[in-house]
Amino acid sequence: MSQPKQLSLAITLKDETRLSSFEVGGTNNAEALEHLSRFASVYADDRGVPRNLMLWGSEGAGLSHLLQAVCHDFLERGFYAQYLPLSTLINYDPESICDGLESADLVCIDDIHLCSQRVDWQRSLFHLFNALRDSGNCFVCASHASPTSLPIELPDLKSRLLSGTTFNISPLDELGLKQAFAHRALARGLDLSGDVVNYIFVRARRSTHDLFRLLDHLDQASLAEKRRVTIPFVKEILNQF
Repeated sequence: MSQPKQLSLAITLKDETRLSSFEVGGTNNAEALEHLSRFASVYADDRGVPRNLMLWGSEGAGLSHLLQAVCHDFLERGFYAQYLPLSTLINYDPESICDGLESADLVCIDDIHLCSQRVDWQRSLFHLFNALRDSGNCFVCASHASPTSLPIELPDLKSRLLSGTTFNISPLDELGLKQAFAHRALARGLDLSGDVVNYIFVRARRSTHDLFRLLDHLDQASLAEKRRVTIPFVKEILNQF
């Protein structure tokens, strides 16, 4: 087995991932969003009370958006928050990544299901969870596996993760996806017609990840070529995408 890589932690948050920009689909999402919208303010008013939270749902449901949005909310209030996406970090040394994070007001672990079969990561996260709890700080995680099927072999870590509040985040339906896509485009200064949005949805993969990645390409290409986003322009970009 190769030695784990060392990492100087430099994970950045996407500016557009805010609680206010999260499109609510089902009732569960509305309840979760309300809870997360109060998370930082409750922490500010009642420091020293540990809080842990798990979000779970399918890929494309918006879990990463919500974790980053909560970090933004904490940071804007002057707290220390750290977002850790395991999809990026799983092959790095967990001790070096978690070192010092016990002093954070909030740590968000994305894709926590990816630490399955990684005892080193599970032990580090277990110690980090305990340190944050003992300091009265917050631990939030997201998983594509449900709480009952969470593939974590360390029983103590699994029991810690399941000891707090859990929310199932439902993926958006087609109407919700179109609204989210149009709102994200408008926030970038792209006023897309209904015909353009419909054209995209007939041809692109219908997940928030893929749609927003496509939107990034459209935005960059329209700026570089100084062209409006029309159906012929979208067709060109899709052929390259």
